[in-house]
Amino acid sequence: MKFLILKKKQAQLMLLILSRMEVIKTKQDFISIAELIDDYRNLNYSRKRTVDSQMVKNHLEEIQDL
Repeated sequence: MKFLILKKKQAQLMLLILSRMEVIKTKQDFISIAELIDDYRNLNYSRKRTVDSQMVKNHLEEIQDL
């Protein structure tokens, strides 16, 4: 990352997200990645993103109840 200046935090967070995506084993692992993605979204201005970690958590709980 020696050439990254402006978006260094975003790049570091994305590398963390990508590394954790390789070892998703539980629902909680998936939710924790969704929360990291929320953090990434907060570093960038995005009006288009409508699904957040709370919606993911709610959906996983709904399908578990089926």
